[in-house]
This record gives sequence, structure tokens and C-alpha cells, in this order.
Amino acid sequence: MRKLSIIFAVAFALVTGSVAAYAQDAPPAVAPASGAPIDSAPSAQPRPIPCVPSLPCVSLQNQMSGQATRTYVLEEFGTKLMVTFLGIIALTSVIFIIYGGLQMHIALGNDEAITKARKTVLWAIGGLVVAMLAGAIVTIITKISF
Repeated sequence: MRKLSIIFAVAFALVTGSVAAYAQDAPPAVAPASGAPIDSAPSAQPRPIPCVPSLPCVSLQNQMSGQATRTYVLEEFGTKLMVTFLGIIALTSVIFIIYGGLQMHIALGNDEAITKARKTVLWAIGGLVVAMLAGAIVTIITKISF
């Protein structure tokens, strides 16, 4: 529990320190001499979010275009997530195809075992085809501009 609280404290200090460092170049909010409320209207151009070199971030052009969230989710994060899942599904399918082949080899003429192995291979191939079709459908949908 103590380690968790130390980690939380360090993370909080890092986050608040980076926010404070980012806010240093903002103009100070000073109340006018007349006692009127401070005008907190945003500036005409929002300030971009700085990028950390070792972390993924949204480019400055995308931030200023107003489509930063859509671009990041669909093109960068979504693509990486889809490729990762398709790789996992492909690897799993290949493992099950090999497993079904070994079941066929070990069956030694037992019709029931051969049928079970054939079903294993067919379902693995079917899963691979469905995953590839899902990837193609997602790619097509993301390229459609709304």
C-alpha cells in the first residue's frame, strides 16, 4: 500500500509539474484595477498540445485542423489496434491449423478423430477468413469521409 501511495505521489508531481511548466508561457490572469471580473475568454487560436518524443501524439497540423480526435483514433490508434488483433488472430489460426493437422496424423484411421481434426482445421480457416474480412471492412469504412 505504501508503494502504491509513493507511485501515486510521484505521478501526481510529474503531471502537475508538466502542467505548470506548460502554463508558464501563458499570460498571467491579473484583475484590472477597476475590480471588473477577469475575462477568461479563450484566445482565437488554441495552443497546441506538446508532443513527448517517446510517446505517440497528434501532429501539430492535425491539432489545428479541428479533426485531431478523428484522425488519431481512426488512422493512428485504430490502425495499430486492428493490425495487432489481426496478427493475434492469424497466429492463433495457424496454431489451430497445425494442431488439427497433428490430430489427423495421430488419428491413425480412426474416422471419428479424423472428423474432429478436419472440423478443427475448417473452423481455424473460417476464423482467419472472417478476421481478414473484418479488417478489410474496417479499412473501407475508415477511408470513407463523412
